[in-house]
Amino acid sequence: MALFTPDYLFSGVTRITPAFCRDHGYAGLILDIDNTLTRHNAQELSPEVAEWLKEIQQSGVRCILLSNNHGPRVAPFAQKLGLDYVCRGKKPLPFGYRRAMERLRLPQERILAVGDQFFTDVLGAKAAGLAMALCRPIQPETKGFLHVKRVLERPLWARMETTQKPTKKEGL
Repeated sequence: MALFTPDYLFSGVTRITPAFCRDHGYAGLILDIDNTLTRHNAQELSPEVAEWLKEIQQSGVRCILLSNNHGPRVAPFAQKLGLDYVCRGKKPLPFGYRRAMERLRLPQERILAVGDQFFTDVLGAKAAGLAMALCRPIQPETKGFLHVKRVLERPLWARMETTQKPTKKEGL
């Protein structure tokens, strides 16, 4: 089960503060996009997330986007934010994470992966040997395969919320 166990649980990405990063030794974040930074397939950040990203970057934490989505979805979004990105990351395989780590040019132990799904984000980050922060999704998935994955994730969320050490439940 270790491959499905995030290191940290957050109620949302904005709960990952510059102080948290500094206190835990993280100098880089690999950020999922859909349902972590913004609604699924949206091209805009909420004002709260935009302010958070600005604060994180001003604190010196490097950020890169990693998405399973294709270039026409990811590139314009990344360009608006002024961030580097890896698209078609093939999560949960570790290859996209490894490319993102190379671009951040930081030691592996100084990088925190951030996402909202157990079966792609957590599994992929763990397979790549990264620390992982799992955030509650921005909105529920109601259609298709993503909805099925969310239903399958429910027992994992329940296990995390009841067994995760309180010190690891950052902002839940």
